[in-house]
Amino acid sequence: MLKYRFSPIDYFLSSSEIVTEIFSKRFNLTHDQFIHTGYPMYDSLKNNIIPPNFSDVLPKPRCEYNCILLYAPTFRKKNKTKWFPFSDFTEKKLEQVLQKYEALLILRPHPNEKLDSTLFKAKNDRIVVMDHHTVEDTTELLKIADCIITDYSGIYIEGLLVDLPPILIPYDLAQYERWLPLPYHEITPGPKVSSFKEFTESLKQSVNNKEKYQADRERVRKIYFSNFKRGATKRVINFLETL
Repeated sequence: MLKYRFSPIDYFLSSSEIVTEIFSKRFNLTHDQFIHTGYPMYDSLKNNIIPPNFSDVLPKPRCEYNCILLYAPTFRKKNKTKWFPFSDFTEKKLEQVLQKYEALLILRPHPNEKLDSTLFKAKNDRIVVMDHHTVEDTTELLKIADCIITDYSGIYIEGLLVDLPPILIPYDLAQYERWLPLPYHEITPGPKVSSFKEFTESLKQSVNNKEKYQADRERVRKIYFSNFKRGATKRVINFLETL
């Protein structure tokens, strides 16, 4: 079915040889159809230009937070996503941690899944929901984030372009039904936590010692982005002009 669905494609943008290999197999495309230009959408991320009106969606000005945590899990077809799926988790503990680090927690549910309104009842100026209706482009959130919290979502890979440290919560890895292109533990450059205590310890490292996993982040970044330089938009335009 994929063969016929993607047969009208003449060229497919790629950011590395491994990315080409992954999408070639997934969409039944030949390697000759891939153009290693990088992705234009990431140019603005690396330029770190924040829209002037973006501060309107924050509870307080960005400068009043010591750090911003972006929690963006992926979508599950069979089960609802569990946020902070730890037996030792309480909202009170979360509030205390956010207060301690003067942090803002942005909850970014997947577009295919609404955030349960019964969760995080004590939302305040340190916990805010920003779904795709509030902020359509996730790269805008990556520009203001200091740390990414996720499970299997590829958002942490995008964050590597600006060296954002991820905290991983693979609580249902054995049951996760969606396709993972590469071995999970080999391509996730950050701590994997299974309790709120581990989460707070990892958060402390992310805030105070970002260098701990930096070499690992660079290794994984090179897997997905062989061309780390800006200018993907210009490279795509240059290619189109040759056609």
